[in-house]
Amino acid sequence: YGLSADGIAGPGTLTAIEKALKGEIKPIPPTPPIIDDKDAVNKFSKINFTIEEAITKQMMKNPQIQRNGKWVSANKSEVTKYVNPTNYNSGIYKYQFLILSGSSGIKEKDMKEYLSNKGILDGTEKYFIDAAKENNISEVYLAGHACLETGNGTSELAKGVVVKGVKVYNFFGINAIDGQAVKKGSEFAYEQGWSTPEKAIYGGAKFISKRYINSDYKQDTLYKMRWNPSDPGKHQYATDIAWAINQTRDIKKMYDSFKNIKLVFDIPVYKGQSSDENASNLEKYIKEYTDFSCDGVKVKIPYYITPSGTTLYGGKKTPDQIKAYLRANASSPSEYQECANKNKRYTGVDCSGFTAYVLNETTNGRVLKYWNTTYANGISAANLTSSSNGVVKSKAKDIVPGCTIRTDNGGHVIVIYKVIKNKEKVTEIHYAHSNGSKGPHEAYIMIGNENQDLDGNEQTWYDIAYTDAKAKALYNHTILLNCVQNHIC
Repeated sequence: YGLSADGIAGPGTLTAIEKALKGEIKPIPPTPPIIDDKDAVNKFSKINFTIEEAITKQMMKNPQIQRNGKWVSANKSEVTKYVNPTNYNSGIYKYQFLILSGSSGIKEKDMKEYLSNKGILDGTEKYFIDAAKENNISEVYLAGHACLETGNGTSELAKGVVVKGVKVYNFFGINAIDGQAVKKGSEFAYEQGWSTPEKAIYGGAKFISKRYINSDYKQDTLYKMRWNPSDPGKHQYATDIAWAINQTRDIKKMYDSFKNIKLVFDIPVYKGQSSDENASNLEKYIKEYTDFSCDGVKVKIPYYITPSGTTLYGGKKTPDQIKAYLRANASSPSEYQECANKNKRYTGVDCSGFTAYVLNETTNGRVLKYWNTTYANGISAANLTSSSNGVVKSKAKDIVPGCTIRTDNGGHVIVIYKVIKNKEKVTEIHYAHSNGSKGPHEAYIMIGNENQDLDGNEQTWYDIAYTDAKAKALYNHTILLNCVQNHIC
């Protein structure tokens, strides 16, 4: 699967290669389709290299990409796409930055439930928790990695292979080099003395910790394992340029198997790049709607706007109010989605209710205070985008997180939560809104010319609710509200 010979590559990796060669694994899309955890903590680590310097060092190591079922040398633009953290720091792909060191706080009974009916791993929960703690690794990652590599405890290496009269186990595919996985993996296990499942778990944890997660390079995220930003080109886990993001779906699935886990992401910031932790706060409050969950159940929040000429007021509910309504009116959590769909007046949110909540929470109440109102009474889309209440930004390069977009002549409002730059130039603008056809959702604009407005011919909108042409036709302007300025940006 394009891994270097000293990496951890086992049966799970071989299966992935077979699927790729058969065309069963689809190309990675340019933006992530799935939203990540809204309660996550984001850290930003400054890197002492520019992107260009890092890429120059990476190119010297002959990074690989798969084309037509064959591994070939990747070109500079392809490598840049994956090295640049701003290209894959949302949705599922953000999990390449998830910190894998330290405890996740999982209890033994939860681990037991996770490993139940997983072949030889069933009943090994204490070993995983103790080995993770002893080696400063997330117990969720350790157990999930073992399940992934062993096909949930059923692979040949997991069930045991006899080497020189001794049955040995390898749960992490360590030294299971592609093409000779069982032979090399079992020989390595024999050399290490992994003659019981317990020894294999403790030994594997020690290997992963010492070689990567807690090594001198401190490679405790998938991104660091692949690209080693502190010393680019050295001690890297794989040659495949997409290796880190190709693992993110499985990593997220592992963590989704446990409740109440605090996720911490460590996002590298190369010289010349910028990070905005307040922008992350915007995204956090946006996800309270776009990735809404109640009692562990995901619910798609509908759109609702008060019908003209009626007193059926709604569309301004906060996430907590929606949760309270679902708990009070649904017979069980399994009925939450149906309840939400049937009672949109009490569970839905319109564009201005959505935007007002996100901006107000991020500015610690300044938005509602500015208009001297409440969430229930609301603020109109026209007011949230009026030039009399803020400063118009007519060039993409002047737009910052917290700006609002006026569309449909003030009939609709959109909030911008992230501005991505490369070499100090704006390349993407990410936003969110709630509209009639799709409800609360996120989208983005690819910026081809930062000196143009957002409806410029060199910009491209990607939104599940609009085509690029329709989005530009509806666009009026972008503003930064006076009550938001200096409190987010």
